[in-house]
Amino acid sequence: MIKYPEREGRQLELKRELHNFDGLLRTTTAFLNDIGGLIVIGVADESRAVIGLSESDVERYLERIPQAICDAIEPNAPIAIRTKTIEDATVVELEVYPGSRKPYFIRSEGVLKGVYVRVGSHTKRASNEEIDELTQTSRGSSSDAQPIPGVTINDLDKHLLGQLYREAVPDIATLRAEKLVALDPVTKQDFVTLAGVVLLHPNPNRVFPAVEALFTHFKGNSTEQIIRSIDLSAPLSTLVYQVLNLLEPLLTVATERVGPRLQASRFSIPPLAIREALLNALIHRRYSAQAPVKIALFDDRLEIFSPGNFPGPIDLTELGNGVSYYRNPIIAHLTRRLGLVERRGLGFAQILRSCKENRNPTPQIIEGSDYVKVTLYTSQGSSAIELPVELFGLKSFHQKGIPLTASIVSQALQVSPGTARSRIRQLVDLKLLIREGQGRGTRYRWR
Repeated sequence: MIKYPEREGRQLELKRELHNFDGLLRTTTAFLNDIGGLIVIGVADESRAVIGLSESDVERYLERIPQAICDAIEPNAPIAIRTKTIEDATVVELEVYPGSRKPYFIRSEGVLKGVYVRVGSHTKRASNEEIDELTQTSRGSSSDAQPIPGVTINDLDKHLLGQLYREAVPDIATLRAEKLVALDPVTKQDFVTLAGVVLLHPNPNRVFPAVEALFTHFKGNSTEQIIRSIDLSAPLSTLVYQVLNLLEPLLTVATERVGPRLQASRFSIPPLAIREALLNALIHRRYSAQAPVKIALFDDRLEIFSPGNFPGPIDLTELGNGVSYYRNPIIAHLTRRLGLVERRGLGFAQILRSCKENRNPTPQIIEGSDYVKVTLYTSQGSSAIELPVELFGLKSFHQKGIPLTASIVSQALQVSPGTARSRIRQLVDLKLLIREGQGRGTRYRWR
């Protein structure tokens, strides 16, 4: 049995034969509204077995498919149809190019119900939000340039505005030019755009619920037991550092003394890789999807989920070479001005390089049905220890077997001396520490 070399996916649909053209038209419309794709007829979709077509079927498809698409899909669809011989079998290939006049729809179903989009290897009817996004793209606009009714300049964080404009107070003309505000076509008022909400609103999820991140820490390497889960919502620049501050004590594997304090010096996952993966997820996500960016920490890995596929046709093997597409160009541009992004298109390159330098396994990047997942693996296969949550700042001491004193615990956990002594008693009760010495010479050794 000859197998077709590729599996069905975002840009490939396999069909054994056509009993009618309904499914073909829906898939064609979805490819037009996305980044194009190829429909191959004469191949079993599940087994990928190349069945081939009879001569009469080939002639029928070549004649009737272009006419059916022309009659059914609006606007006119850019396609190419041809035959291909695989071994001794003949198949028909319908190449669908990404449309420039989106949204494309099936005329008989109308523009509200006849728009289809591609989600992984499946075709689905587009939601109203997805139709709006397609319309904006066709007009040369973007979803992050759309005004959010009711949100005015007075609602924005003045400190962040000052950072963006170097302490100068921007006038309305400047904010319009930067597309941080836009004129609402209904009320004729200036409202803050989605980009302005994401970057500059102090509580963005109160305005746009999807602007948030969900951090979950799991025990072990599965999702069976949750240690803690936190919903985070803040301006994008603040949100990145909130997540990094949560992760730092959990991923620290070595410390060094800097003046009177101990400071993390080595991590099981490099912070640069985490930062770049987070920025990519927050900048390029599909904000019309009512779902947060999800950060999941396991003993052996960190997973970052971003709603929506890649905004363009990206070869995953080429991600480290600077290729990039922008779903939210305003957010992407202004994050660079805020100093969050150094050079465009090199985020994945920095992820790969920093993990290699830290001797971590190669990160895994997956484009799923309607998400992108980046998995960063720890350098030593396990990043967590059996400690209560409030004591995770002591993990590196446990791993290295460094004895504890009340002073060390106070500095490591940033707590008062009394609380430090309470934490030590907690560890003794858990039978993790053994007391040695007396008075000022008292030390607590790890079991």
